[in-house]
Amino acid sequence: MESGPRGTRIWWDNEEVHFVGWTDRALVFHWQDPRETAIHMPRGAVVRLMDKGVLRIEGYIPSWMQVEKPAPPPVPVEAPPPAPVNNKLSIVQRLIRKLSGDRDPNPGPVRVTQS
Repeated sequence: MESGPRGTRIWWDNEEVHFVGWTDRALVFHWQDPRETAIHMPRGAVVRLMDKGVLRIEGYIPSWMQVEKPAPPPVPVEAPPPAPVNNKLSIVQRLIRKLSGDRDPNPGPVRVTQS
């Protein structure tokens, strides 16, 4: 069991507990009353409880505890907004088609006349 340098302090929900030591895969501590059973907490639980703020450790922390946090997910790239429709261009295109004799693929409103 690895005890680490003197001065390692541990808090469980803002109550200081008695630090016993570190093993290869766990933290060992007990509450201040020495008659309490020692807690042998696996490192996965230690990391989760530290992330949640339930467990706080001050002083020596073994290398297996110094886990790099994953990088934040990339920001999704938004597609550029669609180009605005240029009504002037469509008017010019229809005028050119009309003058050249081409049929307008998008004729305006259809007028119905009676014969």
